[in-house]
Amino acid sequence: MALEEIGFAEVRLMDGEQVATTLDLKKKPKGSKESKEAATSAELLVLTNRRVMHVRAASKSRESVLVSLADVVAFEVADHRPNSFGGYVWGAVAFIVAIAVWRVWNVDVLDVVAAVIIAAMGIYLIVDQMFAPSSLQATIRAGSSQLQVAVDHDAAESVYAFANKLFETRGEMLHPKPPAPAAPVIVFAPR
Repeated sequence: MALEEIGFAEVRLMDGEQVATTLDLKKKPKGSKESKEAATSAELLVLTNRRVMHVRAASKSRESVLVSLADVVAFEVADHRPNSFGGYVWGAVAFIVAIAVWRVWNVDVLDVVAAVIIAAMGIYLIVDQMFAPSSLQATIRAGSSQLQVAVDHDAAESVYAFANKLFETRGEMLHPKPPAPAAPVIVFAPR
């Protein structure tokens, strides 16, 4: 995908800069029909022989972050699970409120119905917290700054391939191969 296609025509490559690889962070399911908004939204990591670019475009906003490849010192991939207890706390509060409604409200059928509905909300909050999906996050550290991007779990293998290509390209940039020696010139002594 070219940067011009997603609205980044102003992001140009420098002289001698070439795209080494790209990583699409918003994977689309195979066979899915794209809406107009999905067609104009994209999020990419672009690796060139000089920079790493993170470009994100939504229907009405665009963002780009450029990092010099020479400054990159680390590439971290972390699988984050939500570690807050908010869902459990609100689920417990829902059970307490359900019991209070059932005991305090003296309406024949509505007190039980309201208590069951509130208890069901509490169950939902607890189950949602227990089975919340983890999020995969890639962080590129460059000097004192870092570039963090959320990655789809389906693209995990591609993230590691991108990281390998990043450090391979960085190594080639910092330690270029010496030119092949020219053929030796043979000088014959005069007779």
